[in-house]
Amino acid sequence: MPKSMDIRKTKKIVVNLKKPGGPAASSSSARPQSKTTSRGGSQSLERKNLPKYFNDSRSSSSRFRAEAGYQQIHRRSMKKKLSFLSFLIILLFLLVTAAIAGFFIFYDKGPTGKSLKLALAAPKEAVAGEDFTLALAYENLDKVSLGQMEVVIEYPENFYFTKSNKKPINEENNVWRLAPLPPGATDIIEVSGYLIGEVKENKDFKVIFHYRPENFSSDFQEDISKKVTIKDSLLKVTASAPEIIEDGAEAEFKVKYKNNSTEVLENLFFNFDLGEAFAVSETDSETAGAAWEIEELKAGEEQEQIIKGTIDSTLANPLEWYFTAGLITNDMESEEAVRYLYKTAGQIKIEAPKVDIILSLADEEQEVGWGEAAGYKIEIVNSGEIEINQAVLKLTFLNDFVDWENFDNQSNAQLDAETNSLVWLSTSGGWTDQLAKIKPGDKLEVNLNIPLQNEPEDLINYSPEELALEAIAALSFKSQEKHKVFSAENLVLPIISSAKLITEAKYYLDQQTKVGSGPLPPVIGETTSYRIYWKLFSGSHGLSDVKIKTTLPPYIIGQEDSAEVTMGSPLEFDGSTKEVIWLIDDLSPNSQVMASFEVAATPDASQVNQLLILTNPTILEATEQQSNNSISQTSNLLTSDLIYDPVAQGNGRVVVD
Repeated sequence: MPKSMDIRKTKKIVVNLKKPGGPAASSSSARPQSKTTSRGGSQSLERKNLPKYFNDSRSSSSRFRAEAGYQQIHRRSMKKKLSFLSFLIILLFLLVTAAIAGFFIFYDKGPTGKSLKLALAAPKEAVAGEDFTLALAYENLDKVSLGQMEVVIEYPENFYFTKSNKKPINEENNVWRLAPLPPGATDIIEVSGYLIGEVKENKDFKVIFHYRPENFSSDFQEDISKKVTIKDSLLKVTASAPEIIEDGAEAEFKVKYKNNSTEVLENLFFNFDLGEAFAVSETDSETAGAAWEIEELKAGEEQEQIIKGTIDSTLANPLEWYFTAGLITNDMESEEAVRYLYKTAGQIKIEAPKVDIILSLADEEQEVGWGEAAGYKIEIVNSGEIEINQAVLKLTFLNDFVDWENFDNQSNAQLDAETNSLVWLSTSGGWTDQLAKIKPGDKLEVNLNIPLQNEPEDLINYSPEELALEAIAALSFKSQEKHKVFSAENLVLPIISSAKLITEAKYYLDQQTKVGSGPLPPVIGETTSYRIYWKLFSGSHGLSDVKIKTTLPPYIIGQEDSAEVTMGSPLEFDGSTKEVIWLIDDLSPNSQVMASFEVAATPDASQVNQLLILTNPTILEATEQQSNNSISQTSNLLTSDLIYDPVAQGNGRVVVD
């Protein structure tokens, strides 16, 4: 037992380990059988689960020293771990710092720094109508070239460009594409122009500069702006007009203008744009209308102009008007014909009935062919503030393609066949009683089907514009003893037509134009020539891969050198097969093309009193463009009877001289 062992504590331990009713257990071999707690609070524990130093039989002080030693070792271990962790953190920090430093060393003007320096110079104030200059200076602050450079200047309203030292790339004269800018280099864009506007009005110019550093794959942008204030104007102008007038009342426009400059202003122009609804009745200008010119206006001189007239409220309500004034320059250097000094606009409301009338197809997608019916819809809205009484609605067709005999009059219309019109009165019956009184906000709608005639035989003689059904709708009534008519926009409905080939043989093109030669009627032993015409209409969808061909009888001679075509390849004449061919790659919708050529015949005695066959049937082969459907047509053979020639017709039988 170690000398430092405390006997009293040992005894106490021995007693605590004694079995009840038996001899004392040996201190070296005793095994605890149960847990007991002394008054001092010590406790017997199973040492096998305790830390090593708890199983030591040394004194408390030794254990405390051992525990302290363990803690020191533990602390040293922890310090080593913390030191290693700190080392890693510091190393990582240094690596990140080095990377960032390297980035700024090699890419010091990238996305986080400015590679481009901008400066925009402009006057703080400007006189309306006088030129001034914007100067945009730019400098490359980077260590690499700047490319993909594009400058956009957003001009304020009523700024007029006159010139610049670098040419813009667009019609608005506000975009420039620039050459690459080397490191440290500078350049400048100078833009000249002028402003118009009110005195003390501020005008903002904004510059947007796009660029890309040589070592980057993305673009960057710098912005800069400048404000210019209008301090004065060369020409002081005030234009006025009434805001509201009664229907039929005279409207008065008044203009006052003064030369604010110290110089004479020459070749001034003034112009009111009042539209078709305004009719001038009185003006102070020497020239008629709402526009005038002045050769010169002296410094400080002031003049006034008054224009009076009436407004047709059915054409415009409100009436929008525009006024401009300026100088006629004819400046060839800047290609500036006029220089504006003043602009303004306004509108006049007329206290009059107002109607919105719309004519449309019942089905906007419908396609209508010959012999079919077209669905129409008429919409009427009283969009004004005045009640309309006893209105008359009229629908007029501007061509003769309507099949009135098969018209199903379910809308109670009155037919005026002479004018191709349908008319509805408030007394026509059915829905038409609504025409007796149309209150503000009321809406009316009429639907009807219009049948078309069958395809005309002379279809090929119509122009593409004529192959359509055009209609117009109008609502008329009286208001304050004035006749008012409100019309819808004309509606044009193309009529779907198929491709068509017409072949003709002629000696006379018209009453006076001779296209043939030789005796007529043809004579045995003598040569008579005729001209063959091929007329092709492509239809509503157009054609591709067009081929037209025919064959000539053995006794007919085709004159190849006389052939003419308006489109496609020249006519091909095959002497061995007697075949004539015309090829066209593509033909747009509703197109008309023609080919013609001469044929000659010298009849013999066996053909006396016979008609000469000039060409055998002619065949059309093609593909319809939109549907890719194959098209094939065959026309009749052509004879010397010349049924399409009003002069020579009936003189085709061979005679003996």
